[in-house]
Amino acid sequence: MGVTPGVLHLNEGHSGFAVLEAIRTRMKEEGISFDQAAPRVAREVVFTTHTPVPAGHDRFDGELIEEHLGPLREQLGISGDTLMGLGANKAAASSA
Repeated sequence: MGVTPGVLHLNEGHSGFAVLEAIRTRMKEEGISFDQAAPRVAREVVFTTHTPVPAGHDRFDGELIEEHLGPLREQLGISGDTLMGLGANKAAASSA
């Protein structure tokens, strides 16, 4: 389509996968590392939620995540711990 969005607006569901793919694409296109691509992509992402309660969010076992995201994790050049850390609630950790 030739469209390059300036902002990636994500809303609930499995939107984290879109962010990982955007990071992978940026790494490939610009020949940069995960650590360089991630903050660049973060500046272009807006996330909204309509269900801010635990029941509104999926939770998956680490083995299942690795089974399905392992190949992407390897392309990103990050460890399993780093990948899982991306899903940590940083806001809650910083307010503790």
